[in-house]
Amino acid sequence: MKKHFKYSFFSILIILIGCAPRPLPPPIYSGIELTLKEVVSEVGEGIDAIKAVVDIDVERDNSPYHHSSASVMIKKPHVAHIRMYNFGVLSGDVVVKGDDVHVLYGKINREFDAFIKKLYDTVFWWDDVEDGYMYQDSNMYIIRTNDRKLYLDSATLLPVKQSVRLEDKMLYITYDMPAKEGNFWYPSFLEIRMDKYKFSVKVERLLINPPLGEQ
Repeated sequence: MKKHFKYSFFSILIILIGCAPRPLPPPIYSGIELTLKEVVSEVGEGIDAIKAVVDIDVERDNSPYHHSSASVMIKKPHVAHIRMYNFGVLSGDVVVKGDDVHVLYGKINREFDAFIKKLYDTVFWWDDVEDGYMYQDSNMYIIRTNDRKLYLDSATLLPVKQSVRLEDKMLYITYDMPAKEGNFWYPSFLEIRMDKYKFSVKVERLLINPPLGEQ
């Protein structure tokens, strides 16, 4: 009986923790109309690099296809370094500079090239939008550039969704689960769809402007 009670107690505790409300970013921009330049300044000021530990689930044609964890470094200007692990063992090491993908270790499915190349724009969404234009629709700011359409919550300036046009396909990103690192709010879950693939990316840990070596 005691053993049964113990398991029941911890089961209930886990359910309660899972159902606990997540902290929400304060709507500090509610009722304030910003320009595109002000939005970029408010969000990206002082952020030169982001490092994250993530879990990635990949589906193909709505069926499980691949799972891995990864260490991701994104830094200005247009550099991404991705190290992927399977069961704690390094399986891939990739550096992206602009549109150039350099595979340092392992093999990368070439079908994922477009996703990897646009990873910078997915995370540093505020970069390179100054030449676009922005308008407000209800509670959203909508930013349009030559190849992107981005929706922001106008009260929090958090991204809601984004579509990116590639040469021969579209990339659709949905942002969710706001989290906070220091004073920086960010979406800790991203769903990225491209053709028959869906990438579900969960941020487990995030660092802002981590120390960087010469490499």
